[in-house]
Amino acid sequence: MDSDRIVRDLIISALAGRGRRPSGLGQVISAIYLARTGLPEGDRIRDAAPYYWYIDGPDSDPVRKVFAGMVEEGAIVGVPHAARGMFRLAGGVAPEDGGEAADAARRHAAGFGDACKAPADLCAGHLPYGFYASYRRDLVPLLEGYCDDVIRHGGTDGAMRRGMLDALTGAVVEIPPGREFMRFRMAISSYARSLRVLFQEDGVHDGRVPGDAVAARRVCGRVWTAFACHARIACHDPYYDGRVGGWRAGLEEQMAALEDETRVLEESVDRIPVLERYSERTQRMIDRCESGEFDSARSYSATEYLEMITARIGDGR
Repeated sequence: MDSDRIVRDLIISALAGRGRRPSGLGQVISAIYLARTGLPEGDRIRDAAPYYWYIDGPDSDPVRKVFAGMVEEGAIVGVPHAARGMFRLAGGVAPEDGGEAADAARRHAAGFGDACKAPADLCAGHLPYGFYASYRRDLVPLLEGYCDDVIRHGGTDGAMRRGMLDALTGAVVEIPPGREFMRFRMAISSYARSLRVLFQEDGVHDGRVPGDAVAARRVCGRVWTAFACHARIACHDPYYDGRVGGWRAGLEEQMAALEDETRVLEESVDRIPVLERYSERTQRMIDRCESGEFDSARSYSATEYLEMITARIGDGR
């Protein structure tokens, strides 16, 4: 059986597991990814459906290609009156070959709820980096929500602000260690410090703060794209090795844009005085990092990382 036929059977099995419930492509991609996690390297199923980690979590170009072909031929049909991008099997379509992987794809898809969760959420037990959960799932909704609150109402929701800053701390702790993430880590340190200064309790709320919040919201998305570019290079099957050069070029573009945008935000919030009870500790941690006590070549425990990075960017709440 050729690779496309293997992938086709896995897709059919995943959609069959949904029964009459509509399914998005992300759920199919997730079900197949989970089905192959227990298979050994070199297994024909793994080779037929190679994966990499990116924006929304695990992804697979062959799965996307075969799925699109099945939609075009009518084997998969859109669901009327459902959210856009929701599908189910056409009548009479069934897998041609069973097997453990197909059964596993069916079981995983059957266990997914009806909400259109991202693959990273559906595959939460297999995340290559905790940052997938702590940033994209935990921080982004709170940060975007609080930025909107600042833009529309001046930042009156104190509970949302405190929750967002707590989530920011959790995300910073989960930035992967190692030299390959050093540049990213420094950009996030700058961004996080700007957020804590901008959104500190009893801080300055002049006429420029709403504009800063717009910029902070924009950088939030840039951070995630840059991280996903890192993850794609570090976490992919050999099928994609020939594309790593292009991926590295894309990462360089994203990092350059991220550094530019974080610098502009940092320069803007520099006008805002940092409350004294925060600035002394912040400066002490900056001095420790700049003196070389922070070593990007080794891993830190969560406690060490929280002390040396999160405290570096301030504790401005």
